[in-house]
Amino acid sequence: MSKINQQYEKLTFEQEIGRSGDILSGWQCNNPFSTEFISNVRNRSLKMDYRRYVYLDEEDRLLNRISGLHKKLDGVQPESIICGSGSTALLFAFVTHLKNLGIKKIFYVPPIYYTILPALERYGILAEPVSTSQPYELSFKMTLPKRRNSVLFISDPTWYSGTSISNETIKQLIRWQNETSSYIFVDGSMQYLSWSGKVGEDSSMLDPSLTFRLICPSKQLAINGFRFSYLLLPNLHYQKLAWAYANIYGAASVESVAFAYEAIKILSKRKMSTQLVKLAIERHSKLREQKIIESKINPDSGYFVFEKINKVIPKKHIVMNGRFFEQANFPGYTKINLLSPSIRLIFKSS
Repeated sequence: MSKINQQYEKLTFEQEIGRSGDILSGWQCNNPFSTEFISNVRNRSLKMDYRRYVYLDEEDRLLNRISGLHKKLDGVQPESIICGSGSTALLFAFVTHLKNLGIKKIFYVPPIYYTILPALERYGILAEPVSTSQPYELSFKMTLPKRRNSVLFISDPTWYSGTSISNETIKQLIRWQNETSSYIFVDGSMQYLSWSGKVGEDSSMLDPSLTFRLICPSKQLAINGFRFSYLLLPNLHYQKLAWAYANIYGAASVESVAFAYEAIKILSKRKMSTQLVKLAIERHSKLREQKIIESKINPDSGYFVFEKINKVIPKKHIVMNGRFFEQANFPGYTKINLLSPSIRLIFKSS
């Protein structure tokens, strides 16, 4: 097991507060705009038949709405869509699909999300970074493999720092795909939360016949008690990957299906995601102005940032430094969840 995954395991099981994720660097979120939305999900689920197996991919109306949403956001119609109960489930299913294809090695732009590494290790698939730095660093440069039909993992945005991959880097990846017919898996769980108000994602410009894009409405809406993500993927891989997912995870819950419909509806209106982004920006701006946090990195999306905290945090409140993200170049920096219940430790609302 990788050192990074071991660190997460220790945080989860050996540190009492880490188990809940209710830490300043953690994964729990407070969404103050979600009351009506959650009520709508509950009302929808009550109208559904709890006695039957339900499958997200049999919900044609849902798939059509997701396809229409991406046509609206990116101007690109997805070739195929696989829905799942959370990002981790789809990540593991994708790695299973790679094993079934006989893939023995993948490449990645660091950082790679920690749950992917043990999945690769379980299947004996090697992982090699294509850069010694990360996309938000000035020194960032990729050495992409020259062999054809390679597989590359990227995270866009780099979730823990809230920084999107640049348009120039996306163009470089497009050229690489054209030259090598290589596949790119985009962990885009935190996409569509741009601080600039930008709507579309540059990763949608990658070759759709060679690109897998993971999207997570649960994270976009900071409502993680409901589990729903989906994968935009080439038609060629749909049946085998969908079968791999079904054999690992089976059917969905009624609540997941109800959430999926309501999530796509509200994401198309963009109201709640805009409210969350505004809240994250306001908190970040005030914390910077008050010199409570500082960083050489300028975030542009999502609700996580990577900064120095100029305030004493109680010892029981564990923070996650660069060791959790393959990042050794920013000593003293900490991942901060601007929507965390523990944001009160450094931020006091007026």
